[in-house]
Amino acid sequence: MALTHTRPFSQDALHESAWYWPIEPAVRALGECAAFPTRAQLTELHARAAAAAGVPALTFAPHVKRTRSRKQRAVPIDIESLYDGAISARGEVPMRDADWHDLFNAQVFSSFPGSKHRLHARQFAQLRLRIGEGVRKLPGVRSREQDALTLFDEGGCLVAGDEAVLEPLRALESQASFYEALRAGIEAEQLVVAPFGHALFEHKVAGLRGPSSFAFVLPLPELPRERAALVRSIDAAFARVLADPERFCSPRELRRLDLTDLGEPLVKF
Repeated sequence: MALTHTRPFSQDALHESAWYWPIEPAVRALGECAAFPTRAQLTELHARAAAAAGVPALTFAPHVKRTRSRKQRAVPIDIESLYDGAISARGEVPMRDADWHDLFNAQVFSSFPGSKHRLHARQFAQLRLRIGEGVRKLPGVRSREQDALTLFDEGGCLVAGDEAVLEPLRALESQASFYEALRAGIEAEQLVVAPFGHALFEHKVAGLRGPSSFAFVLPLPELPRERAALVRSIDAAFARVLADPERFCSPRELRRLDLTDLGEPLVKF
């Protein structure tokens, strides 16, 4: 859920924190903006990123708040009208105007086009599995797979590096030891921490302590030293994980990570 805050748009706000480094190439590609980027600008930006990643381009469409009246509740649910259905079946991302939460979501779509495509395709597949033909009411709880995907989409981050560096991290039970190992790996330029969840960026721009993040350890044999190339490599690797139906099926695959406690920088090059 989006925060309620009234900070006006500022291009400088998108460069205030090291947390924003994965979306910086997309921010630069938009050019100078005196106001919130338009849906048309964001649609064009995503089209270029999607073409490079080999995934379908999306249109950022007006967000229409839907409430089901008593009469509508008597009609079966159209899953293509739901958020993930609109993205995967219609190629449209509902978006509010002049909204930080939705702007950051759009920037993540253009920064990680392959991963976001796979993530929402998985969400839509879960909807189709759980909402059969003629169903008039959404399930009261999410599946474990939906939990993992939703938590990561909102507040996830990727810890990427060589498997030899990452393997010892998985065995660390102490959070303090985990942070220490992360900082050492970042300092040695052997791993990076890439925020992915758009709610993390929104908390930062609102001047709030970030919510607890959910880290996924992602093997990446090479860390390109150029930021845009590094983000593309992370996106391709994570998209492959999400394409595997045996992976990312439960929050148990994630580890809590507070980026505020970890500190900055999250990448040294």
